[in-house]
Amino acid sequence: MKKKYLLISFVILIAACGKDSGMMQQETRRANTDSDALQFVPILEHTALPTQTDPSITTATFGSRLQYAYIPEKPANRKNKLFIFIPGTSATCVNYRKILQTGAQTGFYTIGLSYDNQQTIETYVGTTDDDSKAENIFEEYLTGANTSPVVNVPRANSFENRIIKMVRYLDSIYPAEKWKQFLTTDNQIKWNMISLAGHSQGADHTMYISKKRNLLRAGFFSGPYHFRLANGQYPSFIANTAITPVANIYGFNHTGDLIRNWTDEQLNWTELNMIGIPQYVDGVTHYNGDTHKLITKEDLKNFTTYHGAPVSDHDTPLDSTGIPLFKKVWIYMCFPK
Repeated sequence: MKKKYLLISFVILIAACGKDSGMMQQETRRANTDSDALQFVPILEHTALPTQTDPSITTATFGSRLQYAYIPEKPANRKNKLFIFIPGTSATCVNYRKILQTGAQTGFYTIGLSYDNQQTIETYVGTTDDDSKAENIFEEYLTGANTSPVVNVPRANSFENRIIKMVRYLDSIYPAEKWKQFLTTDNQIKWNMISLAGHSQGADHTMYISKKRNLLRAGFFSGPYHFRLANGQYPSFIANTAITPVANIYGFNHTGDLIRNWTDEQLNWTELNMIGIPQYVDGVTHYNGDTHKLITKEDLKNFTTYHGAPVSDHDTPLDSTGIPLFKKVWIYMCFPK
């Protein structure tokens, strides 16, 4: 079998004494990529620290704060669609490069975001009878508006600003790639051109954003959490009709997940009015669109957690040729033609 290669253009960021340095060096390297039925598309990789895109941004995540972006190398292979991925608690963008690369192979522009994710949203919410507490926390994360006394997310650190500044940064460095098409002339996000997904806490944020913005797609991996009130009821914003049509919302969980328990998750997805009944993806090669509730019971003997299996690079299973086992699931959920 012939080996195929992925052409990657990237920036090496040099750190000194544990702090990010302004020094950087560009180079091009070749790396092995998978070979499957998906037409092979060479892709480019770009990286940037949030502070490179906006010096006002601060990021409290553990580990690397580096944000990743991928794009098909050839303009003819590019679609006018952007995929954005939100990591789970304490995870970083480097943990989700496989799905970002998959999106670029299908023609999407893709971005992995860094953000303040050291604490779970449910930790901030706690046990409460306040129907709007979780909603106000999510709103502050999204917009930077001072809607909650529990968190401190200024406008610079909001998801909206992080997305806008990353897109503008990429457009300024690589103007021929036309990243600015995802922003209006007054630098607002064109949400209807964006497929948004997240893992765990990232699924929580994706769920909320799908409620408030009209997305091309919304993908929940190992989530979202239920945020039930002390009386056992869901907060009203969970059941409220989302601005993103339910036809564009998908979820994928492992039934053995002990962090986002599958018994609870079924109820959460029902409360969100997601389409269809749960369907196992194991052994399935084609999805007919009848359900947006996808599950796996894949036996992960070599992994310590089922929580990351649906999408995290460290945990997601590979087939005998090194291809992510759930690659077709990702494409079905997040990368429409």
